[in-house]
Amino acid sequence: MIDQKVTCPECRLSFKPKSSDAVVVCPICDTQVPVPETAERLQKAPVIYHHSSVQPPPKRVVTSDQLVNTNSFHQSETAKIPAANDGKRRNVLLAAVAAGLVFLLLTGASLGVFVWSAMKEEKNADETLTGITRRPPVEKGPRSNREPGSQTVPSENQDHGSSQTNQREPEPPSRRRIPSALENQVNKAIDKGVRYLKGRLADTLDGTLTAKSYPLGFNALLAWTLLECGVSPDDPLIQKIAVQLRSNVDEVNKNYCAALLILFFDRLREERDRGLIRTLALRLAASQLSSGGWSYECSSLSKSDEDILIEYLRSITYVASGDRPRREVHLPDHLKRLAVVRAREDRRVRLFNDDRSDNSNTQFAVLALWVAYRQGIPLQPSLALLGKYFRKSQNRDGSWGYRPGSSQWRDSMTCSGLLGLAVDQSVQAGKQDRGQQKDEAIEKAFQFVSGTIGRKPPTGKLVGADALGDLYYLWSLERVAMIYDLDTIQGKDWYKWGAEILLKAQKADGSWSERFPPEIDTCFALLVLKRVNVVKDLTDNIKQLVDIKNVR
Repeated sequence: MIDQKVTCPECRLSFKPKSSDAVVVCPICDTQVPVPETAERLQKAPVIYHHSSVQPPPKRVVTSDQLVNTNSFHQSETAKIPAANDGKRRNVLLAAVAAGLVFLLLTGASLGVFVWSAMKEEKNADETLTGITRRPPVEKGPRSNREPGSQTVPSENQDHGSSQTNQREPEPPSRRRIPSALENQVNKAIDKGVRYLKGRLADTLDGTLTAKSYPLGFNALLAWTLLECGVSPDDPLIQKIAVQLRSNVDEVNKNYCAALLILFFDRLREERDRGLIRTLALRLAASQLSSGGWSYECSSLSKSDEDILIEYLRSITYVASGDRPRREVHLPDHLKRLAVVRAREDRRVRLFNDDRSDNSNTQFAVLALWVAYRQGIPLQPSLALLGKYFRKSQNRDGSWGYRPGSSQWRDSMTCSGLLGLAVDQSVQAGKQDRGQQKDEAIEKAFQFVSGTIGRKPPTGKLVGADALGDLYYLWSLERVAMIYDLDTIQGKDWYKWGAEILLKAQKADGSWSERFPPEIDTCFALLVLKRVNVVKDLTDNIKQLVDIKNVR
């Protein structure tokens, strides 16, 4: 026998057989391969099996002739595959297809669950970031020590760092649709008014227009109104105003200005402005008068005063067991003289001690302080004092005047009082577990307010309201109607009535002008037409706390 190697036609392995072998078994695939010199003896050779405890089926035998043409070998062998193998292949193929379909179904289901979970989480995050809910879900057992809204208010160490940038706009309260024809007119009027305001705001930047008083508050009001009317925070004009206001916060010395800057920065929703909101809110708290209201002058605080005051306000925030301070905080003498420090819960509010307070400055301060409060700044003591102020200063007919005991501008100032009572209801709710309750002071106030709605105006007047301007009055009315989520007041459709008045009064350039400069009057008109609710979370509280079915 010639010493040579043989090659397995199946796996192409070459190996050297023994000299006595006539047939060898491939060590890889167990194929029997004849040695060429003795290929003729293959027909008589016994079948050789691989060692195994179970006898395998016979292996294919390759002749020397077939070694010459491996392609013909494969073709001939393929032709000899039993038909049963086709069935097996089909079964394997069907099983693979079925497995693939099951995999796709499971993948789709998993993806659906993931998307649903993500949407639910986003919804929960929205509800958490959009403001204060009055109290947490009802819990069995002892009452929680949390303040009203504490489940959504940032913790104390987040005053400067809790992110707002992803905060989403809360859902507006339910509103009845107005007729489509009126809605189209309103939308066109808003667009014209926005174009006018953008032009005037651009003029303030190049010096063409300068407000005679409170220029920072003037610019903040215009820019805030534009944001509420849908102008993007990224608009170059808005960003320029933001830079101007940030760089001049230290110059703010009027409560109107401080409040309007807070509203603008809150609506802008940029993380960098959280510290500015805190600074301005603490100035407003420090400016509160002993009666509980505000006047024009805004106090100034150093950074160290801010830190001490905010620590003190945290120390006297309500706890479930009572109103005692949680801890003692040492205050310097000049801070001990602040009304919010001197007015503790066990002391009476003394009206008329300070005739500087007015309900116009007060309503702006209230809006701004509530906005800051929902961001976690501990302003509850200040808001509680405010609530006592409005409770005690209401006139017998349900109204409030410009000052405590006054009958001046009652139509607009009664709206300020209703705002104060809404805040008072929310603050006091943390001290008791209750559902909706009637509030006679609120019902009497709305009864008074309804007297102006639908009234035929005197000649030359839009409304003829007892207010510092009819546009200012309409904005005051819109604000409280939105806060209390009212489509009607004593059965009167306040919005349709007010919108029709405003549509007739708009000028060709898109502005409104009545009592204040046209830029300010235009802001009031646009906020009414847009039905802007600055404190939607306060609305959620009122709907849980106050029974107002007799008001509608």
